[in-house]
Amino acid sequence: SRKCLICSAKTTECRLGIDCCRACCVFYRRVLASNSTPTVCVSGENRCVDKGTTVSCRKCRYEKFLEVFKNAEASEMENNDNHHKEEHLISERNATTEFLRLDEVRRTQFIDHTTFSFDQPSCSFTPIVERIRQSYSLMCQTRKSGESGTQPYVCQIGKNEHNVQESNFVHSTPSMAVANRRIFKSALYDFARMAFPDFTKLECADRDLCISECFEIVYHIDSAYRASHYFLKDLETHFDGYTTITKDDSFSITMDDCSEIERENNEPSEGQFNFVPMNRAEFNRVNPDSVEFTALIGLAFWDNQSTDANDELVEVVRKNRTTILKELHKVYRIRGNADYASRLGELLSLLGSMTNASINRDPERLNYSRKSEGIQRRIERAYKECFERRRSEEQKMVESISDRKIVPHPTETLYLANDTTPTAAFQISFVETRTFFLEAFPTLSRLSEAEQDALYKKYINKFGVIEMHYRTRQLWGDAKQYLMGSVLTVVSVHTTDQCLSEEEGGEHRELLKESIRAYVVNHLAIIAPLFKKAQITNKEFYALLALALCEEDAPDEAPAHIDSVLNDLHKEVLHDLQRYYKEEMDLDDFSVRLGNLITLSYCIRECDWLFLEYFRMHTAVFDQYKAEEAIKKLFL
Repeated sequence: SRKCLICSAKTTECRLGIDCCRACCVFYRRVLASNSTPTVCVSGENRCVDKGTTVSCRKCRYEKFLEVFKNAEASEMENNDNHHKEEHLISERNATTEFLRLDEVRRTQFIDHTTFSFDQPSCSFTPIVERIRQSYSLMCQTRKSGESGTQPYVCQIGKNEHNVQESNFVHSTPSMAVANRRIFKSALYDFARMAFPDFTKLECADRDLCISECFEIVYHIDSAYRASHYFLKDLETHFDGYTTITKDDSFSITMDDCSEIERENNEPSEGQFNFVPMNRAEFNRVNPDSVEFTALIGLAFWDNQSTDANDELVEVVRKNRTTILKELHKVYRIRGNADYASRLGELLSLLGSMTNASINRDPERLNYSRKSEGIQRRIERAYKECFERRRSEEQKMVESISDRKIVPHPTETLYLANDTTPTAAFQISFVETRTFFLEAFPTLSRLSEAEQDALYKKYINKFGVIEMHYRTRQLWGDAKQYLMGSVLTVVSVHTTDQCLSEEEGGEHRELLKESIRAYVVNHLAIIAPLFKKAQITNKEFYALLALALCEEDAPDEAPAHIDSVLNDLHKEVLHDLQRYYKEEMDLDDFSVRLGNLITLSYCIRECDWLFLEYFRMHTAVFDQYKAEEAIKKLFL
C-alpha cells in the first residue's frame, strides 16, 4: 500500500507530483493561496515530523512538503543526469566503433588528389587532423592541375616518362622545378586557409612568414611520403614536384634546359643528395600511416622558429601544435596502444630529420638556428659535423685496406672490422671528438686546458658506448649479430677474434678469445636491454651525450668550480629535455622517459668501469696494446 509522504496516512493517488493524501494536498494549496508561510511550530521544537504529529503543526507540515519536493527534484535531476550520461556513453561507444571502422580502412590509404571528398565523418575525434587530410588532398589536386601546364609536350610523351598507376611522372628540369615550387607555395596558402581557421585571422606578414618557414619542411615530408609509395625500394628517387621526379644519377636529364655554363655552375655536389636516401630510409623505417602522416604535415606547417614571429603568431603556433599532438594521442588510445611514447618519439625524430634537411638547404635558416640553438641543437650540430669529419677520414682508412669486406646493409656502405681498424678508427675519433667536446659544451672553456683534458679522458669511452648502441639500433634494430664499431666499421658479436692479429695472445690465444667473449656478453647484458626499452629519439641521444659528461665524477683533487660547471650543464640539459617532452612530444607525464634516460647514463658509467677493468687486465695479462702508448696512457 502507498502512504502519504507528508503525514504517512494511506493514499491511493498521486497528487502534486508526489504520493500525497487529499488532506495534505488541500493544506498545501491553501498555504500557497494565502501567500503566507507558517512560521511558528506548535511544540516549539520544530520536530513534529519525528514525533508523528505532523498534521497538528502547520509549520512542520509545510516544511515537510518543501523537503519532499526538494528530494524529488534532486532525484529527477539525478535520473536525468544518469540518462544523459548513459546516452553519452552509448553515443561515444558508437562513435568509437565508427571511428575504428573508418580508421581501419583509411590508415593504410594513400592520400593524394583522388582521396578528396566533400562527405565528412558524422563524428570525428580528430577534427583538425581530418581537416588537414582533406586540405592536403585538395592541395594535391591543385598541384596536379597546375603542373600539367609546366611540362613541355615532348616531356609528356618522351622516354623519361614514368607511368605509375594513373599518374605520369617526368624527370624535372630547372624551369619546371621553379614553376612547380611556385604552384606548391600558392597551393600551400589555400591548404592553410582550409585546414587552420586561425591562419586566416593572422596578419598578412605573419601568414607569409608561416609559409616561408614551413615550405621546405612540408616539401621534404611530402616528397618522402609520395616517393616511399611509388618508389619504395629506390631510395635515390624523390619528387621535385607533384608530377616530376629527380634522382642524382639522372643529372644530365634534369639539366636539359640549361646551358653548359649553367650546368657547371649549378652542378650539385654529392653532399647535396645525401639527405635524400637518408631521409627516405628513415621514412621507410618509421612508415607513418595516413593519420600519422597527416599529423606530421600539420606539425611541419607550424614548425615556426623565426625570430621575427610576434606573440600572436607564437601563440597560434603553440595552440595548433598542441591540438594536433592531443588528437594523435587520442587516436593511439582509441586504437588500444597502451604505450605509444616510443612511437610518438619516432615520428618527432622523423620530423626533426626533415627539418634538418630543410635547414641544411637554406643558409639563412642555418645561420638562425646556430644563433638561437639550445643545448640539444648545439650538441646535434656539433655531433653531425664531427660525424661527417670522421666518415671522411674513415673512408680513407678502409680504402687503404686491400682485403676489406663489405657488410650487406640496405642503406649504408659498411665494412667488417679487422685487426687494424679498431685502433685506427679510435685515433680518428679521439681527435675529432675532442672538437665536438669543446663545440657542444662551450662552458668548458671556463676550465683550464689540463682540466678539460682530464674530463675528456673520462668522457671519450662513454661517448663511444652511447654512439655504438644508438647507431646499432638505428641501423640494425633488434638484430643481435652486429655492433657498430665506428662510423663505417661493424663488429660481429659472435666472432671474437676478428679484431686480433695472428700473433696476439700467443700460447694463451684461446684464453684471450674467451676473455673477449665474456666481456662482450657482460657489456651487452648491462646496456642492450636498456637501449631497447628506452627507444630513445635523436633529441634524447644528444641529451644523453651531455648527461654522460655531467654524471661523471670530477677528477681527483679537482677544484670545486669543475663540479659547478658540470652542475650548470646538467641543469641546462634537464631543462631542455623537459621543454622537449612538454612542447614537442606533448607529454604531461614524461617521468618514465626521463627516468630511462638517467638510468642509461648511470649504466654507461658501469660499462665504462667494465671496459677499464677489461683494458687493464688485457694489457697486463695478454700484453695487448703494447705498441699503443697513447692509448695505454689514456686508459691506464
